Amino acid sequence: MHADADHARQAVMLQIQLIEQLEQADKTFRDDGTLWLAYTRLAMIEEAAGRPDAEQSALAQARALYDRDHPRGHGRTYDELKGAVLELDRAADNLNP
Repeated sequence: MHADADHARQAVMLQIQLIEQLEQADKTFRDDGTLWLAYTRLAMIEEAAGRPDAEQSALAQARALYDRDHPRGHGRTYDELKGAVLELDRAADNLNP
């Protein structure tokens, strides 16, 4: 939340890599939505850093993963995905005042 873009990107990329490795190593592992949230967060970081190509790439991944996890909620906009991340962040902040 307070990191510079490069450190924030590194942290989110590590999270993404770990989840993807878990999915590959353990076929019974089912991501609980953390992956689309991480890719949305990465898109937000890339947007703030002024990297539109990287932002669009991360957003495409976020949308594909969201659609995989929520077949009936197909076609969420970037603002809707970003809103979900911001809402989760606010909820986490309220748990740790």
